[in-house]
Amino acid sequence: DTPTDTPTTATPTDTPTDSKRLPLGVAVRGGGYRTMTQGMGFARAIGASNWPAVTHVGGTSGGCWFGSQLVYSKDFYESVVGSEPIGDVVVSWGTAVDEAQTAAIQDGAYWAQGPSWRKDLIWYCRAVVTPIDKFLKKFTVHGLPVVPYWIAYIGNMMGPAIDDINSARVATRGPEGLQTATLVCQLAVPPKVYLDSKQREATRLVDYSGITAKQREVDEAVLPAAYVVPRDGSSYWLTSDFLGPMTAMVPSDILEDVEILAGNGPAPKLDLKNHTKPVVLSADPFLLEVIAGSSAAGGLLAVESITTEIIEDAVYAGLIKREEATFLEDCMPLDLESVAPPSLPEDFPNDLVMDTKAQADHVAGNASYRFLDGAFSDHAAAAATLSTMITYCEARPGLCDDEPIKLLLVGTDTNSSRAFFAGAIPANTFGPGQYPAYQAPSRQLFDVSFPEDPAQWPVYATVTLPEWVLNNATADEGDDDDALFPGGHVEWVDVESTYWHGEVTTVGNEWWNVPSGWKVDLLMFHSNWPGLQTPIIAPSGKIGQFIFKYIYAPLTASQAAGAQPVIAQWLAGTLPATP
Repeated sequence: DTPTDTPTTATPTDTPTDSKRLPLGVAVRGGGYRTMTQGMGFARAIGASNWPAVTHVGGTSGGCWFGSQLVYSKDFYESVVGSEPIGDVVVSWGTAVDEAQTAAIQDGAYWAQGPSWRKDLIWYCRAVVTPIDKFLKKFTVHGLPVVPYWIAYIGNMMGPAIDDINSARVATRGPEGLQTATLVCQLAVPPKVYLDSKQREATRLVDYSGITAKQREVDEAVLPAAYVVPRDGSSYWLTSDFLGPMTAMVPSDILEDVEILAGNGPAPKLDLKNHTKPVVLSADPFLLEVIAGSSAAGGLLAVESITTEIIEDAVYAGLIKREEATFLEDCMPLDLESVAPPSLPEDFPNDLVMDTKAQADHVAGNASYRFLDGAFSDHAAAAATLSTMITYCEARPGLCDDEPIKLLLVGTDTNSSRAFFAGAIPANTFGPGQYPAYQAPSRQLFDVSFPEDPAQWPVYATVTLPEWVLNNATADEGDDDDALFPGGHVEWVDVESTYWHGEVTTVGNEWWNVPSGWKVDLLMFHSNWPGLQTPIIAPSGKIGQFIFKYIYAPLTASQAAGAQPVIAQWLAGTLPATP
């Protein structure tokens, strides 16, 4: 582990209008625990003495988990920049989360019991979900609950670091860790989403004045929305400047007077004439709404068009029979709508605890809309972070005239950053998102092509990872590691992490409020950790303990030690551009 300065809680050193503090941003890619712990390593690499100079911290999914704890938890901030070996810090964090999750399962918390498909779905719907049910139950064997209430799972996970996570609202909850930086968490807003298991759908409405794309293309796209929390507390939603307030058309109820004959009659119809138009993006959301929304990768299951595509893929793969899939329309949303965290009204009076069914139903029943993982708009949070940094410069005339904006991107592989360069989907157009069933705005930010040549990416860290072979006939007898993976054994492989450094210029991208012509001193890190060997979520129990001790901890330590000298040179202005 890399030695660091004595940790201190970073406190404001300037006022919001100060003109001397140059913009310095750090954005951490999405990827659950994998990138959250990578962010912990980079927190150590940057060092306690340098963090007060950081003006912006961005993140998607696991990156938002990291950034939120860095800003809102004094203990988390001081531990990741302190002197305790960073690998031990990671293991301690994992142990606390494991204990919280185990306690929820043992106490019978409603959210931790898994979906209720077997008892709640009608008989012909059970056939559709049986393959999904079987797949997910593989994880429950090792103690990981299949969580239909994602927001409750994230609240349980964040609770050890942020003790008021279930009640804190962003506007009134001040930072207690890093207090000198603006926090940017990336989310995504689908075009239509199920609100409840009764097929009640909300449809996104926006003001299209000034939009250059075809309206239908926008109507069907997943749109980006980032929540920005400046250190002075004046938080706001960042969406494209040409979009008006984002609202939704929500049917208020289901008609009760439809005749049902012996349970086989027509399904109830939605009363489309009686609907409300709540605001999708609450001005004062719960902190947990933002964090859970940013990481809701499974939220796609609450979007009919995308779930339909997933089911079609399952039919093609032979997981579901064609005749079973024909019941899909009647079965949606498969009791999985709450995998997409709710957007709640600003006057929602309660906290977000879901330990009982009544509590869970109350939260779910008040949803005005539902969010998707920010990765479905920008998995690196780079665009929103850069946009916010440019706004910071524009508010301080002259500050950035002579120096480029400094932006550090923490990623996992080339897919983390290729979309920001020329040659990908052109700026101000739409293209396939993370899943082919939907479109999303281009994330192009820079005017040059992505550096594809491996020679342009020097190695900054090498780590040995366990690679378990699950299909091996028998495990080596007496090997404790093998015992954690029934039917397999553990092998070990070396992984090299790489970086790229250079100066780039922005292109105008109206979907992210990024103007053209801004110079950016860009430093990108790719861990290159293989996905199967570094899972994004760790179950509770022995497998989770193994993953934190033998995967996340050594990976985090290698990132801290390897990145530290590179970052030090970059901050000092002496790091050469890569070839």
